[in-house]
Amino acid sequence: GPDRAVRASASSTTAMSCGSAAAGSAPGDSAAAAPELVALELFRLPIDFFSLEPAAQWEAMASVAVKPEKLTKPKKPCKMTLGEEALAVAWFSVAFGLPLFLLVGPLGLLAV
Repeated sequence: GPDRAVRASASSTTAMSCGSAAAGSAPGDSAAAAPELVALELFRLPIDFFSLEPAAQWEAMASVAVKPEKLTKPKKPCKMTLGEEALAVAWFSVAFGLPLFLLVGPLGLLAV
């Protein structure tokens, strides 16, 4: 039932440190199964994830768990139109450049 799926997903998504043995196994136990890696596509979680009950949160996490795929080469970035690039440059200029100018500008005038 769903309770078993929740327990299975909880055990498969247990946080592991790099190269550590499975939870509950002895450090030298070679018969212990290697932990299965999962990738969580967080963008697929429901908007109200944090208002869900804990069992429903586990079900939601299990529903977005996928097997990770090994990349042979880096992913290509998304293509942006010239307008989108201009908008990004304008936003960063205003968000970071304007406060920096307002902070440093008066100090530069005082030095003159």
